[in-house]
Amino acid sequence: MISKNTPNSKTRNLTKIKRMREKAKTLRRIRNKIVSTIVTIKGDNRFFAQTKVGGIEVIALLDSGAEACCLGKNAEKFLQNKGSKIVPVKNQSIRTANGGETPVTGVISLPVLWDGLTRELEFLIVPGLQQEVYLGIDFWKEFNMAVVSRGAGPANTVVSELAPAEGDLAFDSKQHTLTHGENVALEKVKAQFPSFAVLGLGHTDVEEHIIEVEDENIPVKQRHYPISPAIQKLVYQELDRMLDMGVIEESNSSWSSPVSLVIKGTKNRLCLDARKVNERTIKDAYPLPHVDGILSRLQNTRYISAIDLKDAFWQIPLEKKSREKTAFTVPGRPLYHFTVMPFGLCNAAQRMCRLMDKVIPASLRENVFVYLDDLLVCSVDFPSHICLLEKVARCLRDAKLTINVEKSKFCYREVRYLGYVVGDGCIRTDENKVIAVRDFPEPKTPKQLRRFLGMSGWYRRFVQDYATIAAPLHDCLTKDKIKRFVMTDLAKKSFEKLKQSLISAPVLTHPDFNRRFYIQCDASTDGVGGVLFQLDDDNNERPIAYISAKLNRAQRNYSITELECYAAVVSVKRFRPYVEGMPFTIITDHASLKWLMNQKDLSGRLARWSLKLQAYNFDIQHRKGAQNIVPDTLSRMHMEELMLDDRRLDVCLESPYFDSDEYNELRKTVTENKDKLPDMCLSDGYIYKRTQFDSGNELQWDQTWKLWVPSEVRQGLVEAAHGSTSAGHGGIHKTLTRLREKYYWPGMVTDVQTALKNCDTCKENKTTNAFKNPLMKSQHITERPFQRLYIDFMGPYPRTSDGNVFVFICLDHFTKFVFLKPMKRATSAEVVKFLEKEIFHIFGVPEYVHSDNGKQFVSEIFANFLEKYGTKHIRTAFYSPQGNAAERVNRSVLQILRSYIKDNQKHWDKYISEAAFALRSAVHSSIGCTPYFATFGIPMIQHGASYEIYRKLGAIVSADYSVNTKPDQQQLLRNKLMKELKLAHEKSMKVYNTRGKDVRFQIGQVVYRRNFRQSSTIDSYNAKLAPKQVKCIILKVIGNSMYELGDLNGKKVGIYHAKDIFVA
Repeated sequence: MISKNTPNSKTRNLTKIKRMREKAKTLRRIRNKIVSTIVTIKGDNRFFAQTKVGGIEVIALLDSGAEACCLGKNAEKFLQNKGSKIVPVKNQSIRTANGGETPVTGVISLPVLWDGLTRELEFLIVPGLQQEVYLGIDFWKEFNMAVVSRGAGPANTVVSELAPAEGDLAFDSKQHTLTHGENVALEKVKAQFPSFAVLGLGHTDVEEHIIEVEDENIPVKQRHYPISPAIQKLVYQELDRMLDMGVIEESNSSWSSPVSLVIKGTKNRLCLDARKVNERTIKDAYPLPHVDGILSRLQNTRYISAIDLKDAFWQIPLEKKSREKTAFTVPGRPLYHFTVMPFGLCNAAQRMCRLMDKVIPASLRENVFVYLDDLLVCSVDFPSHICLLEKVARCLRDAKLTINVEKSKFCYREVRYLGYVVGDGCIRTDENKVIAVRDFPEPKTPKQLRRFLGMSGWYRRFVQDYATIAAPLHDCLTKDKIKRFVMTDLAKKSFEKLKQSLISAPVLTHPDFNRRFYIQCDASTDGVGGVLFQLDDDNNERPIAYISAKLNRAQRNYSITELECYAAVVSVKRFRPYVEGMPFTIITDHASLKWLMNQKDLSGRLARWSLKLQAYNFDIQHRKGAQNIVPDTLSRMHMEELMLDDRRLDVCLESPYFDSDEYNELRKTVTENKDKLPDMCLSDGYIYKRTQFDSGNELQWDQTWKLWVPSEVRQGLVEAAHGSTSAGHGGIHKTLTRLREKYYWPGMVTDVQTALKNCDTCKENKTTNAFKNPLMKSQHITERPFQRLYIDFMGPYPRTSDGNVFVFICLDHFTKFVFLKPMKRATSAEVVKFLEKEIFHIFGVPEYVHSDNGKQFVSEIFANFLEKYGTKHIRTAFYSPQGNAAERVNRSVLQILRSYIKDNQKHWDKYISEAAFALRSAVHSSIGCTPYFATFGIPMIQHGASYEIYRKLGAIVSADYSVNTKPDQQQLLRNKLMKELKLAHEKSMKVYNTRGKDVRFQIGQVVYRRNFRQSSTIDSYNAKLAPKQVKCIILKVIGNSMYELGDLNGKKVGIYHAKDIFVA
């Protein structure tokens, strides 16, 4: 006999066991740890931490319900921290535990030292709070803490400690945050519930279960199932436990049914295989609760408690005459029968409903809802909730029923119940119902797309304009496109729209518990899928919920029968809230599943699954595979055409694409034309092609044969060869080399080029030549001086003796007249003051002001100033200074300053006025005269002696000259300036456009922009590791070459120049 435990499997098992032991050891260490820095104060049950905040030792209140850390009374002593800055806050408050509001006066960041670790935390300053320091949820997160409970101390008390969060030890965010007083009240009422941990398993005297069968004188007799010695030991342990609990006892019955051991983690359970007994049992017609009626009364619920009855069925005694019918045998032990209602009886759900209808009186049913053993207590406020819990606890005590306090949920904001999420004053659909379709992956091959279209087409009658929506997807399957399969942007939008249609009304509908349910399920070698539906008045299938589950490596080795049975088990388990206790139909394309449910000698997992299903009242209906489209598609949504890791690039040879019509036709051609095709051959049914390409190594002759890959697999193979971890998004040559090492198909180069051209990762992270300089267009028309101003800041420079750090520049576009103003601060207030007093009040109000995106120019102060005077503000695109004419002045000013200041840079502001004088008196190439002459119409006198010279030359105008007396000369000057500006711009445009390109983008178009974000140590962000390009959407066209962009959600990100944008 050959052992199945290979060395690899043994190693894996040992590794798994070692990992489990280490985790258990860690949990024990956590639970046994005594943290000395956690203290309690006499008379106060709350927990405090001895810590340092801002270097000051303090005992801080640990408040997991607070969303932020707070400084309360005596906060002033923490505010003296020299390294921290207080940010004032106005008109803000926090809600305290008692429902009141306390004002917040500021925010401060302080270092917190605890347990040897220091973290910088933000504190709200709330002087009205009673404690000095509150450590909120951000403290818990920063120090990775959670509450761990230990079962020490008297009953119904809990000793807690702080310990590092480990897996499921974290607290549940859906629970209400209660005050200290409310917590005391809740603990008091919880102690009133009959607890299994204290009282043991309940034994009600309100109801007992009766098994009524046909032909009672003819008993059911079945042999026990054979079990291995290892399992037999576990069975005996469970038998002993059940005997100790009084669940079973020895029997003299003439009836006998087998049992199976269901192993689930560390918990084992013996389940009675009562299928034969159930067949002869007279069915109970007792009505189950109407779910719609329950949900309709949960609309305004805000406090919810879910009570978990411990082994609810076992708390119902079995009538003495009925006990013999539950008798069972196991090897090596006597005959036993149940004394309580066992799992697996067909009328068990109805009996549970009878019991709970008697236990919970009608006076409580407006707020206490029972569906089988699910007990829900709901109210709108805390006081009424406590009152209800007390009444429910009294009812359960009187009925001698016990609960599992640990699994019960008290005072939650919301819970999942019967396929819905209930709480917070509303009821909404549980997302788990639609996650299978919502997360359906985008098709990568024609076959995957055909599957999706088949599934969506099944419900096409409910989708308005289905044909129009699906048209782009069908276009991807035309003959000319299927060989180069690519999902276009239009097809992707269509795909998402159809998915949304499948999980929304009118396709997805609410359950009607007066109609029969149908579960349609299927399995593939990659997953299982199912859909729960009902038939409407026109006999149309209306889906209620979907399921899709991926198989793990072990499950993929199941037989076809096992897979189909597993699909049914998973589907029924997921849809249990809808079908439990009600007749329903399982629809499958596997005919043997119907036979399976009637088999007597099942073993292993099939026996366990069969037992799980036997408690439900269902029949099985066979449907041909061609009509089982929806679950079949859901089961295959996880299919991987390629098996990839960081070092291998392998095609799954078991892929069905190797049996496609196209591949079979090629296989036939190769077989029939061996002499004509010497470079092609068949091996094990796969086609190989001999090529001249290799990886560049010295390969042997037989290694030049490459596998001919089916067309459906090619795209995924290219993506793997290009985008896997080891491929690193290489270029065309590197990707081709990887593929040609093992594979061949015609058109491989074209496929690789297409894939790389459409690779979003490459577009985002590689240096690209896709950015093009747009053509220079006609400039803004300016008709008079000071109609259009350009402003900018230079600096910061070394602080001068007068305290100046910046230079403010203001340039008139028409005359090129420049103003230079040294400033101490580059603020909006300084800019407004200068423009208003030195420009607007002297030269008049401009029509336009151009600036960059500096914070001084985008502030509310600056915007209000321009609005006051009716001036329009135009901002340049991000990182595009060429759009601001004042930038050219910067260079000229710096050149002049460098020429004069030499080594003494502390007096640069002394030369600013000289620089302005020089620029105003120099002939500007764009206008053919000096800015001074263009502004005032007369030459600029630079020295007193010039008056005599101009007087002798007759060039100076008389003292009584005014614009009003010579309007024609001023108009001629303006016309000349406009002409000169136009000629200068056309000359620049001609030179620039020799290397430019006409670039245009449309509103709504998806594009990439350069990523200009700078590195930041504080944010742990390095620009060299960040994407070079970021995907955006065009929101607005501004001017000739500027566009307002938004992220993919439509949120504005700023204005960018066309040179920094390219098509996605």
